Amino acid sequence: MQAATAFGKLRSAAASASPAPMAAISATQSEAPAAPAAVSRKSGWPFLTFGLIAVLGFIYWAELHFGFEQGRNSAPDIVSLTAFGGLDGSLVFQSGEWWRIFTAPLLHGSLSHYLGNALALLFAGMILERLIGASWFAALFVIAGLGGAAGSLA
Repeated sequence: MQAATAFGKLRSAAASASPAPMAAISATQSEAPAAPAAVSRKSGWPFLTFGLIAVLGFIYWAELHFGFEQGRNSAPDIVSLTAFGGLDGSLVFQSGEWWRIFTAPLLHGSLSHYLGNALALLFAGMILERLIGASWFAALFVIAGLGGAAGSLA
């Protein structure tokens, strides 16, 4: 019969019932604790993170390529951003264009804005996607985007 211990390791129930000798206790105390199984199991490349950065880069390219006018420093102007779904409180509340809450987090106002967000997403995504998995990381990305849009409207 086996009993579960910390971090999912199994040991026999007979061994857990009898006291361990002093040498075995000191040997186990000097060992570093093992990583949780959930962390060590999710390894590899953070494909969702790279995919999000690529999609956001494509959207920024589309803003520049299909925009009405170029702003300063080859950035999309405010008219183009509004046409692509940027947030404007009067359009959301008075005109009922609630879809802008979902599209605005994907838009970027300049190349430095995109690069800063891509760098932050890369650093956070490389850690979080391995820790919590791609599904939870995608949910966190959506919730953060909606939270930013709500904060922008407040």
